[in-house]
Amino acid sequence: PYDIDGAVTRVEWSAASEWRELTDFVTQLVALRHRHSLAAFRFHGVGPNIDEGFYSRSIAWNVGDLYVMVNAWWEPLGFEVQAAGPWRPALATAGSVELEPSPTAPGGVRCAVPPRSIVVLER
Repeated sequence: PYDIDGAVTRVEWSAASEWRELTDFVTQLVALRHRHSLAAFRFHGVGPNIDEGFYSRSIAWNVGDLYVMVNAWWEPLGFEVQAAGPWRPALATAGSVELEPSPTAPGGVRCAVPPRSIVVLER
């Protein structure tokens, strides 16, 4: 909020060391964005079909050399990557993830995305 002068909008720079993990994550996110231009998005689900239902709990999309998988459910979900690779994990909100070979996925891999988290792959 640009028009509020108070404790809510002030940055306490002396506490920055307490937030090192968040600062490192945002640094990785900004670097990832600078490495890739964002062109046309293609949306997917955990597989080729998008779950557009009222209780949808997942979505994936790819744009350029990025593939993003979002799991809003309380259990892990296995995503089959729908865009040709090769892919490698670039960013994950819930720690590191592993890619598993999948002969049925167009991207050749699947990824177990932890509950309530986001995984970004990079070509």
